Amino acid sequence: MSTLTLDKAAPVEQLAALLDYLDLQEERLGQPERNEHRRGVSSPIELGVLSGPDHPDAGPNPENFRGLYPAWLTDASRSGLGLLTETELPNNIRLWADLSRLAGEPLLLPVRVVYCMKVLRSTYRVGTGFNFSDEQLAA
Repeated sequence: MSTLTLDKAAPVEQLAALLDYLDLQEERLGQPERNEHRRGVSSPIELGVLSGPDHPDAGPNPENFRGLYPAWLTDASRSGLGLLTETELPNNIRLWADLSRLAGEPLLLPVRVVYCMKVLRSTYRVGTGFNFSDEQLAA
């Protein structure tokens, strides 16, 4: 296992050493490279479920959304969302993300929890992937 040694290097050299160390750790842990550009975001959202029928032409009915988990959106890409929550969420659970506050109009997107990692006593880092059906992708 490699260790980070900063000694008494200049701050720029310390930063470079830290970044190199993090690259090595990422390689060691086998974390995949991301194919999608992630955009930094800072917005409250809600994760929840839908009940009742969807609008056939307009997608999910926001009136049928029931929020279960408040979350903080930290990043977004075409493939998913990065979140912080106070609740541990099981992998592969399928939920709806209510992005209405961020979008300024009703916006519910289907997501699946890809990972959930405890980062602080009551804070979890959650990665989600969009869970679109084949019909939704074809539209």
